[in-house]
Amino acid sequence: DSNLLGFEVDAFINTACPRINEDEFSKVIINADEVEYIL
Repeated sequence: DSNLLGFEVDAFINTACPRINEDEFSKVIINADEVEYIL
């Protein structure tokens, strides 16, 4: 989480392992499939 804190964004898009979304982060992390669904 500390590696991601320097970015001023509302959310991150996970293009790697889907398991990353199960971890606890201070910012929202969504899968690429979810972005495709939203758009």
